[in-house]
Amino acid sequence: MSCRSLKQGSRGGFSSCSAVLPQIITHYAVSKGPCRVRGGGGGLRALGCLGSRSLCNVGFGRPRVASRCGLPGFGYRVGVACGPPACIAPVTINESLLVPLELEIDPTVQRVKRDEKEQIKCLNNRFAAFINKVRFLEQKNKLLETKWNFMQQQRYEEELSLRPCAENEFVALKKDVDTTFLIKADLETNVEALIQETDFLRSLYDEEICLLQSQISETSVVVKMDNSRELDLDGIITEVKAQYDDITSRSKAQAEAWYQRRYEELQRTAGNHADDLRNRRNDILEMKKLIQRLQQDIENVKAQRCKLEGAITEAEKQGEAALEDAKCKLAGLEEALQKSKQDMACLLREYQEVMNSKLGLDIEIATYRRLLEGEEHRLCEGIGPVNISVSSSKGAVLYEPCVVSTPTYCPGGTSLLNSSGGCSVVGTGELYIPCEPLGCGSGRGSSLS
Repeated sequence: MSCRSLKQGSRGGFSSCSAVLPQIITHYAVSKGPCRVRGGGGGLRALGCLGSRSLCNVGFGRPRVASRCGLPGFGYRVGVACGPPACIAPVTINESLLVPLELEIDPTVQRVKRDEKEQIKCLNNRFAAFINKVRFLEQKNKLLETKWNFMQQQRYEEELSLRPCAENEFVALKKDVDTTFLIKADLETNVEALIQETDFLRSLYDEEICLLQSQISETSVVVKMDNSRELDLDGIITEVKAQYDDITSRSKAQAEAWYQRRYEELQRTAGNHADDLRNRRNDILEMKKLIQRLQQDIENVKAQRCKLEGAITEAEKQGEAALEDAKCKLAGLEEALQKSKQDMACLLREYQEVMNSKLGLDIEIATYRRLLEGEEHRLCEGIGPVNISVSSSKGAVLYEPCVVSTPTYCPGGTSLLNSSGGCSVVGTGELYIPCEPLGCGSGRGSSLS
């Protein structure tokens, strides 16, 4: 490791405006003689080798070293003056650095966030209600469709099952009506034939009777009287007439009985057929009424189906409109939520930066206070030689130390060791100040005597 050294011939102490230590030192130790300090966050004691205006920055960042005295020094983040020891300068503290930072947070932000959360919850609830309503309407629609299909299928099946029976009955009734009509026509024809036959027989019998009567009246009988025997012609005529009358009456009675019997049978058959015809007509009327009623029911069911389809279509349109509105509102809310999250992330980053700055300032203030107290204590006890060596390695960057050697009144040396940060300060009468980072094997060194 290359280094720079600065030596002072006189026994003057360090300048009251020197600055040592890199910013990444978190643990250090100073030991040798009466100037012995160990600490990891504690105060500095017995640093009698530093001036009253020494400054050590232990914050976060790059190491900074500044030293000022009466004579001009040299650059590259190090300034050292050679001359007679200066008097103790008064310590000045900037009161503004001790004032805690006031982070004014707008109270309305929390209220706005809470309102946004409530609005999001409300909109989510409304969206869930819309979804539930849509699902309920869909289920109701499916139920109505199922019911309609079931009723239609059941009604259709019933109609299909009743239609063949009705058609068969109608065909049978039509056949019966046709048969009855034919039978009636046949019976009417038979009745007319029988009436004609009866009239013919009556006229025939009347003619025969007239002929017989005329024959009887016109017949001339030559009677030869046999005196020996007496013939009863009147009795014979009466007997023959009685026989013929009996034959005629019996024939007439038989004809009338047969005609009456036949007529009664025809009337009875016609009455039966008339009753059957009347029953068939009543059945036909009932079937027509049933068909009309079924057609009316079918028309009513069709009208109800049209109404249900219209209601389902309207409900679907309303559900789709409500769903689109809810989607638009949800997209707007998500966009607002994303914007709020981005704003919150920006505010958190700013807050983190402010807190980091505040932490660095607090550490610097504490370090300044400790160094000032140590400087005062050192000046009170005496001035001795101090050797401070600081080496730092962080990542791939090496800090090249500068060496400052001055005679001091402090016996012994002072050493500062860093146990975890990779930096060490060893006091042997020379002051090593980190001046520049080394990279890629570069080793530049400069010394000032």
